[in-house]
Amino acid sequence: MASAIKLQAKEHPKFKKTCILVAQSLHQWDSKLRMRIMGHDVTIRPLNDAKAVENGANFLSEFVLFSVAGSLILFESQRQRKKEATRRENVADDISTLQHEIEYLKRKMEEYNMKLDDYKPPQELKPSILKLDPNVDKSHNLPTREDAISRLNPPVKRQDKEKKFPVKDDNIREKSKSS
Repeated sequence: MASAIKLQAKEHPKFKKTCILVAQSLHQWDSKLRMRIMGHDVTIRPLNDAKAVENGANFLSEFVLFSVAGSLILFESQRQRKKEATRRENVADDISTLQHEIEYLKRKMEEYNMKLDDYKPPQELKPSILKLDPNVDKSHNLPTREDAISRLNPPVKRQDKEKKFPVKDDNIREKSKSS
């Protein structure tokens, strides 16, 4: 590709001027930077036209190649990120669907007053999204219908009548004397 660009630079005068301009500016910038790093202040001579055309054509061809390669890398990484995000969304949707199905089946089992005594989740699996019911006992049985109802309607604490209506000691003594 570099040789094709060099041939085009020799044949077309506008492209030749562009290559010379690019090469001269790169030469000036590169030389000034090197001299400043070394601590020298020197005037820089421009390149001759043949050398400038060759350097400019090389720079432009490398610029085109690296731009295409960089664009392909960026495009591919963006495509991979989008693909991974789509996959994660699909997995999350599948998990959500399964959780809804489990909840539906739990409600149906409670409705029919059934217990699943033999189900135990595999011990090597440790679900991070799916949360097992903490009210289920150690054998991983489903709660009974009474358990579910008691969770929905917690018992009301009743206060003793004596605390609501305190009786004076004098009244108690009077009643005990009269009996």
